[in-house]
Amino acid sequence: MVHSVLLLDLEGENAEGLRYYPMSANYDGPIDDIIHFATNAKINGISMFINNDQVYGFMPKRENYESMEEEVKGFFEYIVDFLIYQIDKPMPKSKFVTPSPPTKFGFDEIYLINLTRRTERRKRMLMLLELLGIQVKIFDAVDGRQLTQEILDSMEVKQLAGYEDPYHKRALKFGEIGCFLSHFRIWEEMVAKNYQKVLILEDDLRFAPNFNSNFEEMLYELEVLNLDWELLYISRKILKHSEQWVRGSSRYVSLATATQDPTWYHFIK
Repeated sequence: MVHSVLLLDLEGENAEGLRYYPMSANYDGPIDDIIHFATNAKINGISMFINNDQVYGFMPKRENYESMEEEVKGFFEYIVDFLIYQIDKPMPKSKFVTPSPPTKFGFDEIYLINLTRRTERRKRMLMLLELLGIQVKIFDAVDGRQLTQEILDSMEVKQLAGYEDPYHKRALKFGEIGCFLSHFRIWEEMVAKNYQKVLILEDDLRFAPNFNSNFEEMLYELEVLNLDWELLYISRKILKHSEQWVRGSSRYVSLATATQDPTWYHFIK
């Protein structure tokens, strides 16, 4: 187990006093290496600081892989995690990891909603999607910071009377309304281009391990069950513990009764 990682200035004053062992003759505390180190630093007048603002690196998990294929797959997931958490520096491309073949999973289009001012998110997500082999179209989001009630009134956008967010139990904020309008404009493009099936991603998503294969299995289950679906959430908050599982499925719960035409199409029409 790695307990702590320390960055040391060995050229600093009293640096020779930094050690785990032996302890001072007057020490009567527990036998613990990191406490020994911190106590020796204190005795020698050396200050220790904790800095959680900077990302210094990542330590891959040690797994008992049964094959080289599994080990490469595990390293692939490690790189995906790195791209999710790292902020400003791209990870060097590895000759041992080949990006997945480009795919749209059978969708007419895959959209990635991104605010134009969130350039780092866009950069990171495009790197991650390239690694996963997912082809996307960048869709510039409606910025909630630029919305006002006057703008919403001019667009005839109104919240339903008495509506509240089912999770936070409050009315929608401008940022959330901007998110809705972004999705709404994608719906408009779907109708204009006669798309039958699209996937919409937001730039703050986190891909679960083995996303591609798991997602393909989810789509295959839809075909096997012959579900007449209109809107499918591939990730969301759990709103109720009493949600009903779709008959024959171990992945899907039913949230609403289907209508004759897609709900989004009623909005557009």
